[in-house]
Amino acid sequence: MWAVLGFLAVVQGFEVQLTRQLVQVQPGSRKAQKVAFVGNLTFGDQLFSVVFDTGSGHLLLPSASCRSATCARHRRYSRKVSSTMVDINSDGTRVADPAGERDQLTVSFGTGTATGILVRDQLCLDTCKPLDAVVAIEMSEHPFAQFDFDGVLGLGLRALSQGPGFNFLGRWGPEAFRMSLGERPRIDFGAAARGGITTWQQVQHPELGHWLIPIQGVRVAGVLQSFCAEGCAALVDSGTSAIGLPRALGAGLMPTLRAPGCRGPAVEIELPGQVLRLGAREYARVDREDCDPAVMLYKSLGPLGNKVLILGEPVLRKYDAVFDPINHRLAFADRAAPGEVVAV
Repeated sequence: MWAVLGFLAVVQGFEVQLTRQLVQVQPGSRKAQKVAFVGNLTFGDQLFSVVFDTGSGHLLLPSASCRSATCARHRRYSRKVSSTMVDINSDGTRVADPAGERDQLTVSFGTGTATGILVRDQLCLDTCKPLDAVVAIEMSEHPFAQFDFDGVLGLGLRALSQGPGFNFLGRWGPEAFRMSLGERPRIDFGAAARGGITTWQQVQHPELGHWLIPIQGVRVAGVLQSFCAEGCAALVDSGTSAIGLPRALGAGLMPTLRAPGCRGPAVEIELPGQVLRLGAREYARVDREDCDPAVMLYKSLGPLGNKVLILGEPVLRKYDAVFDPINHRLAFADRAAPGEVVAV
């Protein structure tokens, strides 16, 4: 079931309510479940459920012209239904002949890809503003066939988008947004989202488009790991349902983290001026009673290198993350009580 579309008035902004969905990525395997936090929006006067993903930079929706079984699982965007749609090229200019050859764009999400045509239409949250989008005519079966939600709204910085018209944060211009994936999942958009913040982490290399922050050290059971002795970084990614660790760091830790009976050690991530602490139940998969850790391992993250961790959903379940795209900074905050909004 989809959440009812709703927005609650907040100081200098608006709130998008989220619902949690378990995504079965391997049929019949409980261990191969991921968590997605999904909200609703309208695009071209059509309702869609999307993941609000800080790790990507486009609005991606399936097209009505995509007839594959993967696309058919979802609500699909129809250009014919919308009265405000404009066909565009990759540079944002209007397509001269929509029936002829036109630009297409392939984007990645997780381990999958989608290829689509490009349109500009009205995106509506608390109000309506134009946004350029990728409307998929092809979607890989994995992972899109496993999703119940329809698409993805990227909340990455400008460089993750094809052009400025595609970037939600640039087009909509929220001064900040606060993502809370705890008891009452939601995103608060507006200046009030910065309320109560005293310690900020400056984004590293914002020209790459990622919410990438410095890490000074990692401790497991109080023991400082040598892997980050010369510094690491962390990618804060709401579209990832796990904590990501470079294999050189995580391979030796997994037997310890998998201690039976939820007796795994605390994991501490040391940021400048702040420590994020997760106990065994906090870094465990939410669908498992045996506290199996929600941790994924990888060799490297391509151009970001092999010293980058991913702070995904387990971290955002415990801490609110406050994103300031104007000043290229990010903060982790103590969670406000349900319904409480702290004014600046």
